[in-house]
Amino acid sequence: FACLAPFATQLVMKTTGKSYDESVSQANIALMLGGFVFVEAVVELRGCGVTFAQMTLSSFAVFVPALVGRLAAGVLTQQSKVGTESVPVVPPEWADGTDWQRQAFRMSKVLCLDVDFFTTAAGTSVFQHILNAVTFVLLAKGNKSSLGDIAKFLLFGVNNTLASGAAQTLRTFFMRTLFGLSWNMASSQSWDTPVFDAAVREAQR
Repeated sequence: FACLAPFATQLVMKTTGKSYDESVSQANIALMLGGFVFVEAVVELRGCGVTFAQMTLSSFAVFVPALVGRLAAGVLTQQSKVGTESVPVVPPEWADGTDWQRQAFRMSKVLCLDVDFFTTAAGTSVFQHILNAVTFVLLAKGNKSSLGDIAKFLLFGVNNTLASGAAQTLRTFFMRTLFGLSWNMASSQSWDTPVFDAAVREAQR
């Protein structure tokens, strides 16, 4: 998605005459709703070992919206902030506050703990948990799986207990948070890319 988005944006600019900023959101929506997300859904399921015979329409009715949500919370959020300065989520007056407030502000600044980080971490965690549920159920029950099976996994996990369900949720949240933290810190850096910057300026005209 991240590789195709710039080309889609350029195409929208050329065909509509809109500015770069206006074309970005339109191109991203077109990619997600124009069939790309369905291809991505099939690729992800096949990559996890789910065969075509195991896939069902009801599973796609859950999987595709969850995949769109993960893309929106992850790729689109981080793509829109690349190269911009991270604004700590804590109040700016904490920079000159008490000792613990100054420490919290410095930590937020160093780790780039901004609104985009929490959007990516929380959003991708929730939607990835749903994607995991659909994938596991399809692998376990194939085309006999139902929406009830997916809901059961979301609540009770692999071992069909509340403890298992809670552990599965926390594990997904922990992994996506670490991934989101690294991703957000990378997106917040100011990269010196004169060749790409020149190409972007040319495209924005």
